Amino acid sequence: MFDTFKSEVMEKALDEEQLFQKYFIDNQTYFFHDEINDINLEYDLKKSFAGTLGIHVNDIYIVGSGKTGFSIKPKCRGREFDGAFNLSKQFKDRSDIDIAIVNSSLFDFVQENIYDWSSAFKDDWDKNKYYTSGTKIFGVSLKYKFLEYLSKGWYRPDFAPNDYKLETNESGDNINKLKGLWSKKLNRNVAFAIYKNWHFFKKYQIENISTLKIEIESGKNL
Repeated sequence: MFDTFKSEVMEKALDEEQLFQKYFIDNQTYFFHDEINDINLEYDLKKSFAGTLGIHVNDIYIVGSGKTGFSIKPKCRGREFDGAFNLSKQFKDRSDIDIAIVNSSLFDFVQENIYDWSSAFKDDWDKNKYYTSGTKIFGVSLKYKFLEYLSKGWYRPDFAPNDYKLETNESGDNINKLKGLWSKKLNRNVAFAIYKNWHFFKKYQIENISTLKIEIESGKNL
């Protein structure tokens, strides 16, 4: 898949937005189509997340290497799906299934909910189950990394405080419970993020595609 992507970049037939549309929206999802050959399971996953969150299934997107078969993240651009796991054979190195949830009403709910929960962000936090110290890793408190991404229209659960639970409906369903169920079913971590709208979601993907495109065109060995 990545070789095809590189060829299209070198042919200069598609710009960044067209590459985003083709590889991240229109193409079949690599993990479900090529890796496990069960496209119905992808729909089941999207439907279950949409139902728990009270949104439309079309607001749920699979992204990352699980979607394309290769990564566009800065530290591992071009790496194939499960590339690290294929070398180490350690479960922790299996590629995640990344879910992007794009819904303005849901994002607003989360923003208001955690604002109230944290006493208008007066409460501070610098560690959670993902990071032992935001200050040591990022140079600022983990709370400020969370707020940085929130200002970019992006709710990052991995920056949220440990005690915060994203309750999404009157029955008190917790999205993390669903995440755990699907992680067990797919035998790998399932991660999610919530975007304010299409603008913020697309902007992030296109920025990474643009950088990767420059590296490919410059002849960098990827």
